[in-house]
Amino acid sequence: MSNTPWSAIVVAAVPYDGSLPLGCWQLARILGRRRPVLFVEPPHSLLSGRPEGPALRAAADGSMVHVLTPVAPPAYNRPMVAPFADRAISRQVRRAADRVFDGAPRALLVCTPRRGYLNVSDDVLLYWQRDAVELMARSGGARRLDRQHRRLIRHADIVTGVSPELVDEGSIGRGDAVLVPNGCDFDHFSTPQPRPAQLPTGRPVIGFAGGVSDRLDVDLLLALADERPQWLFAVVGEIVRDVPERENLLLTGRRPYEELPAWLQAFDVGIVPYVEDLKNRHSHPLKALEYLAAGTPTVSVPIAALEPLGNVVHMASGRDAFLAALDDVLANPDAAAECQAVAKANSWSARVSVLESLVEAAIPTARRHRSRRESNK
Repeated sequence: MSNTPWSAIVVAAVPYDGSLPLGCWQLARILGRRRPVLFVEPPHSLLSGRPEGPALRAAADGSMVHVLTPVAPPAYNRPMVAPFADRAISRQVRRAADRVFDGAPRALLVCTPRRGYLNVSDDVLLYWQRDAVELMARSGGARRLDRQHRRLIRHADIVTGVSPELVDEGSIGRGDAVLVPNGCDFDHFSTPQPRPAQLPTGRPVIGFAGGVSDRLDVDLLLALADERPQWLFAVVGEIVRDVPERENLLLTGRRPYEELPAWLQAFDVGIVPYVEDLKNRHSHPLKALEYLAAGTPTVSVPIAALEPLGNVVHMASGRDAFLAALDDVLANPDAAAECQAVAKANSWSARVSVLESLVEAAIPTARRHRSRRESNK
């Protein structure tokens, strides 16, 4: 861990309450144990019924994190409104940063292009690509998202990506993007927990922890369940699309983050049955490392970002190969200690240390170019 003084502004895609424990939240809460952090949540609309004005609060977890919930005009993500919203949010971020930071260098860590290239005072701009822009664009504003994404790549001092494909994209025109994959909250998922009461004993449990969205290959999941009726398939996550019922398919709905380790530790195998499309191939599923931290061997569709995890993540494409991989893992399970050793080497703490090193190496040169960057905002 470095002792170099600098502060971080994390532009996040999720709130700081842990309800969506994605990488930007994990990054901020660990970074906040080491240095001051301003965590910028997604804004709320002036018509949302919440109190007027931006809300700035100290995080309740004992860290050096302050959380800003900006306010924005109604329909703030629509193309005609977004530029005005971003200017308003930028002003709120600048004021909040001046309140909570001292004179140390500031790093602006952008984890989503949705808010774009905010006009705040920074010494280092780091763009951490977390997902394919095409995937985020499904919720609207595709052209604006793409412009913001490309502008961030062009002007950032540091560009990173969670998968090799995102690194390749981030390197276009500059050639220096860095691979910084997702990590896992190792202590959270490895600490032994009692088995959930909803899970019966006496039959293999094949588990998926994640939302049932268009990323999940529901047809593959159902085919697996139909071919192995003696197994129980447990899906732990929010259901946002229809899933036909099966006697051996348990859908729990979203569970609190605190409960997830108990479920993952009870799985005999954790699975990543994603649709094999370009967007998912660009991803780095958090759940794979969380399964391993729980001591659970994993079977996934082919995803390049998971290949460095070695033989505790078994890749299989298509129903027959996936079934064969599950049969093999159940007959010859990977040792929990081996799975956890891989997860521990890929913890969020290790990822944050890499990002810290990148920022600190960039501070001396990035500060000289700050005026040039700000003139292009």
